[in-house]
This record gives sequence, structure tokens and C-alpha cells, in this order.
Amino acid sequence: MNTHVQSKNVTVTKYDKLFAVFEELTKQLQLIPDEKLQVYVGFLIQMHEQLNKMLASNRGVTKSKMATGLEQVLREVPEFFSNLKPAVRLSAINAWNASIQKEFPEFAEKSKEKIAKILIRGHIKNESEYYLVRSEVDALESVETQDSVLKQYYSLIDKFEVK
Repeated sequence: MNTHVQSKNVTVTKYDKLFAVFEELTKQLQLIPDEKLQVYVGFLIQMHEQLNKMLASNRGVTKSKMATGLEQVLREVPEFFSNLKPAVRLSAINAWNASIQKEFPEFAEKSKEKIAKILIRGHIKNESEYYLVRSEVDALESVETQDSVLKQYYSLIDKFEVK
């Protein structure tokens, strides 16, 4: 795990896990030789630095407040890959998935559970669910064999956007 999580005696927060995902993602994306993708990597590096500065500033910014924003950014990551070449996009999506599985596997599990509930219900209730489904769509669009699942998600998104 990342440098923010040192020992068993330290409480690992949601922020720590999300930060670890972004650190791992940055490392993995740096290995993919693509100019556009490396611009995104630069943004991730800047984000790490800004987060550390914000926490060090002691201006009332807490890890729990920042975790909510980081979770949303993590869900939006696949959307950032949408303008990449298909092979690069697939590699980037795989790096995103691998980073989550390595550093915060319960995030992926919880997301799948939430999506299953949305599918059973048949509609999206709020923006949080919308972005959850949207991120799943962005991730699946790079996998050609997922057409039937994507059609279900598109239907959910369309119903929500009509509101």
C-alpha cells in the first residue's frame, strides 16, 4: 500500500485508500507511452502535491472532506481516457481497474453492489448514482463484448437525464 499507510496500528482512512489508488494509478500510467496520457499523468502528480499542501495548511481541510471529492474524481477517471487511441484507452482503463483492485478493492465491490441495486430498481435516483453508472459506462465502452450491459446503462442514463 502507499506511504500514507505505515503500520497496523495506524487507522487507514478512506482518504488514505483513495490517495493510494491515485499513487498507484500514476505509477501505472507512467509506463504507458502515449503523449496525451502523459499530460493526464502530469495532472495527477499536481493533484497529489496539492492534496498534501491542503492537508498541511491546517485550514480546516480534513481527510474526510477530501475523500468525497477524491471518490468522485476516481469515478470520473475513465471519462478522461475517452479521447485516447483505443489500445491506449484500454491499457489506461486496465491500469485504473488494477490500481483500485490493489489499493482499495472494497471500492470496486461497493460500486458493483450499488450498480446492481440500480439495475434492479430500473432507474437512477440522484446525481451520485448517475455518476456511478456513467463511470461504469466509460469503463465498459472500451470493452467491445459489453454491448448488452451498456444498453442497460444507457437506458438508465437516458431516463435520468430526461428529468
